[in-house]
Amino acid sequence: PSLREHLNQQLSLTGIGGRDRALVALLIDVLDDDGYLTQPLEEIAALFSAEAEVDLEELGIALRHLQNFEPAGVGARSPAECLVLQLRADASRLRSAQWP
Repeated sequence: PSLREHLNQQLSLTGIGGRDRALVALLIDVLDDDGYLTQPLEEIAALFSAEAEVDLEELGIALRHLQNFEPAGVGARSPAECLVLQLRADASRLRSAQWP
C-alpha cells in the first residue's frame, strides 16, 4: 500500500471522533510524498469556510494524532521534528519493552 493508504488504514482503527478523524484525513491528504507536512497549519485552516470554524488548535490536535501513526516521523514539518518524533517513538518502545 502507499503511504496514504497505510495512514488511512491506521486512521480507520483509531477511536477518535468524527471531526478529528476528518481533520486527520485532510492532513494525510496534504502530506508530501515523503510524509512531511510542508504547508503551515495556518494555510490549511484558511482552506475551510468560516462556517466550518476550524481553528489552529483543532488542527494541532489532529496533527498530534497523525504524528502518533507509523512510520515514526510522519507529519513532521521539518527534518529536525521528524527526528524528534522518531526518538520519542523509540523511547516509548523501549519503556514498554519487557526486559528479562
